[in-house]
Amino acid sequence: MSGGVGGGELWIAAVHLRKLDGCEILKEEAGAFTNAIGWASDENEFRQKVERTAAKIKLFVVEFKSVDLVTQRREKFGLDGELEELVAKAQRNQKDVLTSTFFTYKRDNA
Repeated sequence: MSGGVGGGELWIAAVHLRKLDGCEILKEEAGAFTNAIGWASDENEFRQKVERTAAKIKLFVVEFKSVDLVTQRREKFGLDGELEELVAKAQRNQKDVLTSTFFTYKRDNA
């Protein structure tokens, strides 16, 4: 996912996404969970950037979980290899919101 102009600090969050009409990324799936990483001056700006980026690809954010600065998340829990790779990419590209693997689901249980 991409969008916005870089700056500030590097943020990370677990994000629950659902598809909107016309979504090409989630065809048969109802939604997905992923990690989003991006630059922002504060948590609110980061959330807004993730939401704008998702909307561009016909997704909407249902929920954010564990929104942290990357430095804090790394100190508390560490980061796996995929997330470390995304952090390295984000260091070179401060304008985009990057996402990890989408863990999808086909239907709601509710």
